[in-house]
Amino acid sequence: MQHLEELSPKKRANTGWFGAYDVTRLWVTRPESANTPLSDKGVAGDWGTGHRLDLGFMRENGHGWTGGFRSIGVSQYHVLLCEIEKDLFDVAVAQIGDIIGGDPFNYRAFPVRNSINVGSLTSFELNKTWRKQPYRYGGILEPLMGIRYGNFRDTALAESFLITEELEDPADPDSETIDVLNWNSNRTITTNRMLGGQAGFRYFTNYRRWKLSGEFRGFLVANFQTNDRVSNSIAGTDDEFTTVFTSVHSYRTEQSGVWGYEIRLESAYQVTKNIAIRGGLEAINFGRGIWRGGFPTIGGQDFSNRDEQKLFLAGFTFGAELNR
Repeated sequence: MQHLEELSPKKRANTGWFGAYDVTRLWVTRPESANTPLSDKGVAGDWGTGHRLDLGFMRENGHGWTGGFRSIGVSQYHVLLCEIEKDLFDVAVAQIGDIIGGDPFNYRAFPVRNSINVGSLTSFELNKTWRKQPYRYGGILEPLMGIRYGNFRDTALAESFLITEELEDPADPDSETIDVLNWNSNRTITTNRMLGGQAGFRYFTNYRRWKLSGEFRGFLVANFQTNDRVSNSIAGTDDEFTTVFTSVHSYRTEQSGVWGYEIRLESAYQVTKNIAIRGGLEAINFGRGIWRGGFPTIGGQDFSNRDEQKLFLAGFTFGAELNR
């Protein structure tokens, strides 16, 4: 079999169908609030894991198409364990267990959660590509232009759990005291649906069995935003649990424009004629125009500058690619 380094630069550029799958480990910035220090805006973040799939087709005449799909999520909560007596614990499990989405711990500690950084991003793209003639030392440039759709879903959650002692009969000061359970939850789900155009390029070069590549995409999208907030509260006692349940629901919509870019730097090692393993660095930036629920506060949710926030993701990728 002829070695890759013995082929001409033009022959090293594959034609036909190709695909790649990568696992991504990206750092995601936290939502901003009015209480976030200016020095921390866009700096604090948390790691999330996701997936990326790229597919494409290139003709012999240098015209082709590429498409891509990605998904990534981050889930960072502050969890406070509230130890309570067995009777109230059973009440909490029966009345709140389904709402919080899971069973409490066995040693009668009730979890109260407040979100720090909770969100998920899914995106699709379709691009028309053109392959230029190889440069003198074998590098190849592929400009691209296409459409991009992204959906960023942010969740902000603030819970409180309080047990107080009150008189069984408020009119009788000598009556027995009873434990009263109060649970409150404020959950806000904000969806950013973004659709628009993008343009960029891909440059790659080969050295023996290695392929080094870099990609850049700049995009401008319209952001159609929805914000859905639900507030729930439950109150009751252990001896005669009369549930007082209240729920408040609010729904809002907004629109904005978002600009941004995506950068990839990768290296791939050709294992066989058609299979290569690869790894790299990646950064995605959404400029001002993302709506996030904000940090939970003592009084509920903070919506300051709710639809004018930034979102930045950066980290590592590792996967494999298959060429025809």
